[in-house]
Amino acid sequence: MGLERNNSMDHRAWKREKIARYSEGLDRDAFREEGIQVIQHQPWQFGLLHPDLSGKFVWYPTKGTLMYEDEPHRGSRVGHFPTTKLVIEQIKRTIDIQH
Repeated sequence: MGLERNNSMDHRAWKREKIARYSEGLDRDAFREEGIQVIQHQPWQFGLLHPDLSGKFVWYPTKGTLMYEDEPHRGSRVGHFPTTKLVIEQIKRTIDIQH
């Protein structure tokens, strides 16, 4: 069941509600504290960048899917990470491996 836009809801309110639904569980402050930049590519897709990584992570919080792209648009599935804390731990492990 998708989020339906009705006539009484203006476009901005509808968009905010849609984005909030997809970003539920994403803790931007926790990422920021670890030096991880969050870039929202789509309402459901977030790029995660860290200066010590040679690539980037892409996370889909609603499903928990975490991908790693070492080249643009060439990613591989890392696994299922349903929380921000688990994603941060995986990013730290990857940084340790790369250095």
